[in-house]
Amino acid sequence: MSSSLVTVDPARKMYLQPGQIFGSITLLIECIEDWSIEEHFKFSTPVRCKLRVRFRCSKWKKSAAGSVADPAGRVPAVNSCGWYVYATARPGIENEGEWEVKVVERVHSCVGGGALKASVANTSRWLTRVVPELMEVKRDTKPHQIIDTVRILKRVEVSYKAANNCKQAIVGQRAKLDTQQFAALPGYLEALEGQELGTHFHSEVISHPDFPNQRTFRRVFICPPQSFHSFTHTRQFFAVDGTFLKGFYAQTLLLAVGVDANNHYLPLAWAVVESENKASWEYFFYHLKYAIPQVLDAAIISDRDKGLLNAEEILGPGVTRLICLHHLKENFKKKVGLRHIGYFWGVANATTEQEYSLAIQRLGAVSGTGVEYLSNIAKEMWVTAFIPDGVQRRCGQRTSNAAEVMNSMFKEIRELPIVDMLMGIWDRVMKLRYDYRQAALVSLQKNEPFPPRILTIIQQVRTEAHQHSLQMSSDNLGLVINRDRQRYVVNLQARTCTCQEFQNRDLPCSHAVACIWKVGRRLDEFIPARYTTTAWYNTYGLIENLTAIAFSVKDEIANANSLYNDPEATQATIMVAPVGRFRDTLGRRKRKRAVAGEASRASGAGRQECRTCGRVGHNSRTCRFQTYLDARG
Repeated sequence: MSSSLVTVDPARKMYLQPGQIFGSITLLIECIEDWSIEEHFKFSTPVRCKLRVRFRCSKWKKSAAGSVADPAGRVPAVNSCGWYVYATARPGIENEGEWEVKVVERVHSCVGGGALKASVANTSRWLTRVVPELMEVKRDTKPHQIIDTVRILKRVEVSYKAANNCKQAIVGQRAKLDTQQFAALPGYLEALEGQELGTHFHSEVISHPDFPNQRTFRRVFICPPQSFHSFTHTRQFFAVDGTFLKGFYAQTLLLAVGVDANNHYLPLAWAVVESENKASWEYFFYHLKYAIPQVLDAAIISDRDKGLLNAEEILGPGVTRLICLHHLKENFKKKVGLRHIGYFWGVANATTEQEYSLAIQRLGAVSGTGVEYLSNIAKEMWVTAFIPDGVQRRCGQRTSNAAEVMNSMFKEIRELPIVDMLMGIWDRVMKLRYDYRQAALVSLQKNEPFPPRILTIIQQVRTEAHQHSLQMSSDNLGLVINRDRQRYVVNLQARTCTCQEFQNRDLPCSHAVACIWKVGRRLDEFIPARYTTTAWYNTYGLIENLTAIAFSVKDEIANANSLYNDPEATQATIMVAPVGRFRDTLGRRKRKRAVAGEASRASGAGRQECRTCGRVGHNSRTCRFQTYLDARG
């Protein structure tokens, strides 16, 4: 009788069943280990060879007397535990290395309460696999922290020695992996150059402080050739931002992100540097303007990082530098409080110098500190009235959200070692460009004049325009009154409206649409060409997509190691990891930044204490130990 083959379900891998397939004996053993922890028992392996393996409960005893024999003919003693799992190696060359579960006896008569000692939980193999999923591991992590975490979350006892060995192993494994991949970076860049012609990349190295003949990594910059062609058809605007990496070495990822006709964010270039400072941003901008010369006549938006603002000067006078209004608003809120945010937006949205002066006067009447703070910031970098060629240059973006979104998209990738991370970013950008191209092609084939997101905006303002009443003073100036009797002044020639949407988004608002219809003009006359479906498709369709890079990190590390061990080879060809720049935290990290003003659990403020188990971080209602006791009856 043949059993059906069942694939492994990671969420329920402790519940084995006959016919389940494992890719290796190691995966099968890990499954049994997790099962033993979950059901709180010990197991042994009385039979294991190349063809078969049997797992028994540690309380099983052989006896000459019994009732029912197992597949090997042995008989359990009376009152001994009958739990066991029997698996065999799958036959055939195509199934080499795979194991199939044949028999599973789930009956467990020996499960007792209390924590187990000297169980599989004290093995380095299980701890190093499980602990990084449960907690953050730092170089200064105490073994007792690991002991407490495993006891609460897994309900097993871990010895001090095992916890200390686990900590050392986790830190050492990640450090070793991250360190090795720097040796593979030159090979990856060569593969990039050979398989994707035209890619602009650059790696900067310095001499090792102890071994001058070795090269120490400092920075790397990558820009695909497709970014040069795509930026020609996107809005002449890009956002830049930096975010920390999550590996063993303290490094920062810098990004330049553009916006296409459908408001999609497109990564243009990226770099790994030591930190956000003037020198690293100058390095980034120097190579960015070389790879994409069009940025020298575009608008750039960023936060008010001092090093970043100073480094932007390297782009020259043709670049319109803008400040992210979200970051500026948050800094303003810290200075003067939340109640004055409305005055901030009144100043930022001023479309004329007179409006700006009036908005500043209103703010000064309630907060002199706010006026002093905003007066120290160059108006041409954030006030609509003073931005050079403001309406055309802003391109519908008021914040650096484009770069922030990409940082979030690369959240998981940023945890990888450097070469794996760079390959992950490349693959993600390749997928994004393909998806965007296919979507643009569909719109183009349907003869839609504008991309879907722009069409949605246009349809919304058209619907709202029917609800307005208006009076025109000329062919370009009109007074629009909405259903709430609010009055708005529209200037079609200047493409402005007192609601601020027309000039900030560079698309007609509902008030402007009402005026356009009144004077008998076409709506598409006021929609820039960069918002059309043709521009959207040209961004991706006029050039081949990024090429999938065939590169083996493992093989390149092996080649670098052989070169390193070759006494006749020059060590100057080997790249080594940066010296002295380590990050404290390894393992699972918090996914979100702390919210200002809220108590931090990491600092000990606002912690809960459970009255059932006496631990902190939860209460008795959510206590995992109490849940376990209830389940046991």
